[in-house]
Amino acid sequence: MINMNKIFCLLFAFAIAILPSLIMPTPAFADETNKLTTEQADTEGCKYSALQKQYMDDSTCWYCMVVGKMTGAYLYAASLIMPTVKTLALLVVKIGFLIWLALHILKQVSSISPTSVGKMLQEILIMGFKVLLATLIINNGISFLNAYLLTPIIDTGIDVGNAIFDEIAQDFDISNQGGK
Repeated sequence: MINMNKIFCLLFAFAIAILPSLIMPTPAFADETNKLTTEQADTEGCKYSALQKQYMDDSTCWYCMVVGKMTGAYLYAASLIMPTVKTLALLVVKIGFLIWLALHILKQVSSISPTSVGKMLQEILIMGFKVLLATLIINNGISFLNAYLLTPIIDTGIDVGNAIFDEIAQDFDISNQGGK
């Protein structure tokens, strides 16, 4: 019996292989002699002007439709595989931390030089914090990363930049003269 996950993976790989050919523009060195004019195509039953109006009009962007469908397919694929990936990623992080912990303790115990318990605990706590952060990001997704890590850093940078600008403005006595 064929596993649905294998079929899905094959379809996903096929979509990735086909995507560049769908979104690549036609080469500049294409043969210009085989192109029909709009009048020739319309008289030969092709109705080229109708196709040109449908696909080259600003309101209906065929390229946007293709990219939208492909993006939707990728997001759908990601939503299907996310529970499996999340579970396996958590398992890798936990087992990796346990292996790191065992090797770190063995390295400290077997060292010829005297070991500092405080430094060893500090290194273990730092790695434990990294594992906790990775686990939180895996469990809660990108929104957690954005809300609790990126946004505070960006806000702090903006505040520091505004403070620096205000100091420079006061030093040079810059005022809003005639602004809106």
